[in-house]
Amino acid sequence: MFENLQERLGKTLKNISGRGRLTEDNIKDISNLGHTIGLHSHTHPTKISKLKKDEQEKEYKINFDILENIIHQPIEVMSHPCGDYNQ
Repeated sequence: MFENLQERLGKTLKNISGRGRLTEDNIKDISNLGHTIGLHSHTHPTKISKLKKDEQEKEYKINFDILENIIHQPIEVMSHPCGDYNQ
C-alpha cells in the first residue's frame, strides 16, 4: 500500500512541478492519498505580522474557505507564511 501511495503522490507532484500553484484536482488528489491539507494564507504575504488583524484574518479565512470547499473536510492545521506571525 505504501509503495502505491508513494507512486501516486510522485505522479501528482510531477504534474505540478514548475507551475508554482496547485490546481483543485492536485489538492483533491493529495488529500485523497491520505495527506493532511492545511492553511497557509491566500496571497502568501511574507510578513503577515505587518498586516492589521482583520487583514490577517481575511488571508486565512479566504484560504480556509477555498480549501474546505475543495476537499469537503474540516481544515484543522496551518502554517504561517515564512514562519512569520504575531498575537
